[in-house]
Amino acid sequence: MSEPFVSFAETVADTSSVKCFAETPNKKNQVAMISEPLDKGLAEYIDAGMFEMIPNLLVNQFQWDELTASSIWAFGPNKTGTNMLIDYTLPSEVDK
Repeated sequence: MSEPFVSFAETVADTSSVKCFAETPNKKNQVAMISEPLDKGLAEYIDAGMFEMIPNLLVNQFQWDELTASSIWAFGPNKTGTNMLIDYTLPSEVDK
């Protein structure tokens, strides 16, 4: 057995009109997801391997709020691609 993993590598042209939702069989865990395209120019920074600088770039150059910019869970595919998985939950709502 291996650690669980999910590969995501789709092209997104527009914000999704439907929120995807999943719940574990014991109903103790829920996941909801939407997709939206990256800001124009952001993919180039990711392709250049500037992962450590991404949160600062998101705030200063792309006008993201600091909580969202610091909530990136993963890049993909293969941990280095230009897709991002971001945790939009608030610390006051869930135990992060």
